[in-house]
Amino acid sequence: MNNSIKLLFLLVLLQIFITGCSKTDDDELNTAIVSADSTAAASVPVISEVTAAASPTSVNTPNYIFSSSEAGTITYGGSCSSSTTSAAVDNNKITFNVLADGIYSNCTISVTDSASNTSNILSVSSFTVDATAPTLSEVKEVSTSTSDDTSSYTFSSTEAGTITYGGSCTSSTTSASAANNTITFNALADGTYSNCTIIVTDSVGNSSNFLTITSFTVAIQSTIEEVTAILTPNNDSTPNYTFSSTEAGTITYGGSCSSSDTTVISGNNTITLNALADGTYSNCTITVTNTEGEAGDPITITSFVVDSAMETGTINGSVLGDYTNSSLSGVSVSYANSGITMGNIITDSSGDFSQTLILGTYTLTYNMSGYLDVIQSATLETDNQTLVVSTLRMLSDTCSSGTISGTIKDAVSNNSVTGVSLNVRSGVNVTSGTILKTDVTSNTGTYSLSSMSAG
Repeated sequence: MNNSIKLLFLLVLLQIFITGCSKTDDDELNTAIVSADSTAAASVPVISEVTAAASPTSVNTPNYIFSSSEAGTITYGGSCSSSTTSAAVDNNKITFNVLADGIYSNCTISVTDSASNTSNILSVSSFTVDATAPTLSEVKEVSTSTSDDTSSYTFSSTEAGTITYGGSCTSSTTSASAANNTITFNALADGTYSNCTIIVTDSVGNSSNFLTITSFTVAIQSTIEEVTAILTPNNDSTPNYTFSSTEAGTITYGGSCSSSDTTVISGNNTITLNALADGTYSNCTITVTNTEGEAGDPITITSFVVDSAMETGTINGSVLGDYTNSSLSGVSVSYANSGITMGNIITDSSGDFSQTLILGTYTLTYNMSGYLDVIQSATLETDNQTLVVSTLRMLSDTCSSGTISGTIKDAVSNNSVTGVSLNVRSGVNVTSGTILKTDVTSNTGTYSLSSMSAG
């Protein structure tokens, strides 16, 4: 009996123990499941911008890259959308659907994971789309025939940008605005211009249509200038006159002068006037009309006097260069009488010159670029005299200063002459004018003039 009771008591305790253990295991399992579910529910995707959309861009389907800490479904907001709707863990590259030109500053992205947790809202950095090229049109064409070699032209553009020129026209203006634009072409030679074009490229690289500039013709008026005036007074009833022209063409004479010379070249032109009676001529003019028919402004020939009874003579000479015996052509030789310039002539290819002048004493001034100016004195004393002046040697303008020294001796005894006063002037055969240096010979007849300029 006692054993039976003990056995029954042990069975009851065992049942209680098993039941207790089983309950404890179920509670722990339920707790673990709840904890795992709570952790999953609390994990929210985090997204951030990696690479913003290019701005400005000419692509109307720009790319954008963002990162996400979880996979999920993408939701777009604002003015942007995309066919890409799934995000992966890590970086995600999306391409926005076609966008119209404009500024996009309200686009957003969010990601929702499989547990319906939605990320932070990512604001896409503002960007600008410009996929439209500028449109150009002509506003004011160049005059069909113009004498302006730097003609103006006006065109309109729908956008600002950089101008590219094509064909034979160029300009220093390289920027266009979104409005009317007036440009000035660089200097153009005479001729017809029918191949000139303009393109404008905006800031994102969109190039406009080719704008073909309406054909125009440049016909520059001739510019003429006096080179050598007619000697005055003179006894030549058919004097020569030299002028320069910027263009070839034909000559029209005005006033009291005329000539059988009616054609002109580009450069210097020497004409011979038809026979003139004695008198003063102050109204003679020359006009040059170029080959395009454009007449330039007339030039008035400097007033001159013809007096057939006047006595004259001729001065001839030659010019050499530096220390060589080479003839120097192109030297300007002017003749002044009592300070008044009476004529001017240019040495020929042999370095020679010849000028007919009224009688008198003249100061000849020789001038040429790269050489020092030289003056020379010459006097015409009798009618029809021909005076050949000493051959002149011109020195380079790079010559430096130096010293002139020497000894003066008696021509008969050859003894040194003391106390001779020396006055030095610049030029050849010059006996008047500015004295540059003075000296007196020593007791041995010597003299020295230091720091003398080349000449």
